[in-house]
Amino acid sequence: MAEYSRLYIGGHNIAEFRDCVDEDIAILFTEEDITHEPHPNWKDQWIYDERDERLDSLPCFQYESTSGQLIDRLELLGYSINGAKQLWDGGVQKHLGEEKELDRELAPSTQDAEVSVRENPLYRTYSQWSDFYKEFTFDVWSGLMKEIIEHKLEPIYPFGSDQRNKALKSDTSHIRYILTNFHDFYFPYGFPTHNMDFILRAMLELLDRDTPVVLDCSILVGWVAPALYACAPPKTVILTEGTSDRTIIEGTLRLLYPHLHPYFSFVDFEVANMPGSAGHLLNMIKAFVATGVSRRTIAIFDNDAAGHDCLRQLATVPVPEEIKVITLPYLELAERYPTIGPQGSFEVDINGAACSLELYLGRDMLQEAPGTLTPVKYGGFMPGVQRWQGEIVNKQVIHKRYMKFLSDVADNPDLMKTHDWSGMRHVLQTIIDSFKGQTPIRVNEL
Repeated sequence: MAEYSRLYIGGHNIAEFRDCVDEDIAILFTEEDITHEPHPNWKDQWIYDERDERLDSLPCFQYESTSGQLIDRLELLGYSINGAKQLWDGGVQKHLGEEKELDRELAPSTQDAEVSVRENPLYRTYSQWSDFYKEFTFDVWSGLMKEIIEHKLEPIYPFGSDQRNKALKSDTSHIRYILTNFHDFYFPYGFPTHNMDFILRAMLELLDRDTPVVLDCSILVGWVAPALYACAPPKTVILTEGTSDRTIIEGTLRLLYPHLHPYFSFVDFEVANMPGSAGHLLNMIKAFVATGVSRRTIAIFDNDAAGHDCLRQLATVPVPEEIKVITLPYLELAERYPTIGPQGSFEVDINGAACSLELYLGRDMLQEAPGTLTPVKYGGFMPGVQRWQGEIVNKQVIHKRYMKFLSDVADNPDLMKTHDWSGMRHVLQTIIDSFKGQTPIRVNEL
């Protein structure tokens, strides 16, 4: 007997997966999403329109998230709303091309054979499909899917006896087309493609960000292998200049974007007893390139002279698209920042010369005394980029101050309101957007 995992959006059963969790859906949930608290619609599940009574005695095992969190995860993996629209347009053109070719093949057939095909109620000629898609656009589909989810309209089965949709069965509108094709393999939900991640991205765009999304695996647990209902997100590797950068970025990511934290992994310098510096990060990148690493990787240099000099040296290295090499982003606070150099103390723009990660931790973390920022001290000259290299004074003190603050916030979330997170949000958003616009991650490539 077949068993099913089920995907609910806003309490509506959107998809079913026989004896497993669909691979494309599995990458959107993490172990941190697991809940054993029954969803309100848990015991309203159905198999061929009949309520499954076994749920009365089964333990609950679900992955629960929200529309907004899944949108962020899909965007991180490369599934944008613009990509969904482009996929729709491409799918329509491909479908029309196939129908045009089918019409051409049927033209010389015998009259009886042609009639038997055209008597199929689901059959349309190329001309009919062309007219159909003139009115059935992406925006029309989006509006109808929103209605289907909000009103919990059930799929229409051509040979079923679903009384709940009886009124729709004589309807020839686009909504009937969507409901008839709800679980179709080639055009699920009437969307002219079978790429579930892009279809789901388009669905979620229609809803409030706090709309619950639940993947229910309760029936599978206990009788099938855990691998068939386990969810494991793909991880992007983060390379930093050293341990302090790694602990700051990872700790802040876990606090500000907890739903995205499982999608990243960080090189642990201490476990591997690796030294940290811009030069060592440069060598790591070259090693990754030489060994042909295929997993997505982001290498982050400081926004200083040393970091930009490393970028200069990588200009002639054939870095593959799977590796993104970036510097910390432009920092507004650094446009007029106190510095100490051979010619005295001045406020200057230190972007590209002395912006280490500590400069992004917020003005309160950088203050030695009220109204006084910890200065940057200039050192050696970097001839490769024709800039002086600077470093903030008391770097370790600032790092310890910030890590203690992260710990305090974990104990008292109200403290988040007292801090300016703009600098670190800018850093994290730069990381999150590093692969934006590139080919989405495919499950068979992980």
